[in-house]
Amino acid sequence: MQSKESRGLLAVFTDVDPYFLTEFQRWHNCEHIAERVSVPGFLAGHRYHGTGQASEFMFLYETVDFQVLGSEPYLNILNNPTPWTREAIPHLKVSSRTIYTLLASAGNRPALTAGFVSAWRFDCQPGGEQEIINWYRDSYLPRIVRLPGVSRGRLYESLPELSQISTTERKLHGSGPAKQRFLALYEISSRDFADSKAWQELKGGSVQEKSMKNQMLDLKEEFYWLHFTMEAVETM
Repeated sequence: MQSKESRGLLAVFTDVDPYFLTEFQRWHNCEHIAERVSVPGFLAGHRYHGTGQASEFMFLYETVDFQVLGSEPYLNILNNPTPWTREAIPHLKVSSRTIYTLLASAGNRPALTAGFVSAWRFDCQPGGEQEIINWYRDSYLPRIVRLPGVSRGRLYESLPELSQISTTERKLHGSGPAKQRFLALYEISSRDFADSKAWQELKGGSVQEKSMKNQMLDLKEEFYWLHFTMEAVETM
């Protein structure tokens, strides 16, 4: 179980060529995530499978801070992909690869990696960024994590310049950062909870919450279940 706090995040949303799916899982499980979490400052790597209209997969790599994702050890790996990585990445239909920094968090990291995650990507009205951030930090996230079945809620802001650093690996998948500025992650204990009355009512919200949500632009709400996870080995 990771003990350090994670404030940096790399999120990748992708589909995979169907005929390559088994080999993709073998590569991602046995080499790729292990390679990533071996980089100093990486804490964990998770792969989630999408439901409904979501991307087929969401990869989340947690780091001590966002600077880790621009560090020399990490960039060295990106610029020297293994033969297996060179074979695998062209089979990924990456829609976005984005580096984020944590803005707000409420609740507690679960003892075990969350089995389900609701992921919201969105922009906001020009000039309304700080109001959205304050609302999430002071009101919305604290309310969400009080619901039975929600362990933690987090709000991230994208870092486009860091996300667009040119590397050999990026040239292989050809994708850049998400067009939405913000990413909210809600860690949930069960699939049924997403359809529960309590969750739906909170999403509907009060008058204030409806007003704030009206400021959200290009909202993309998706649901994922845990497919694979690996944490970094802590050294003394």
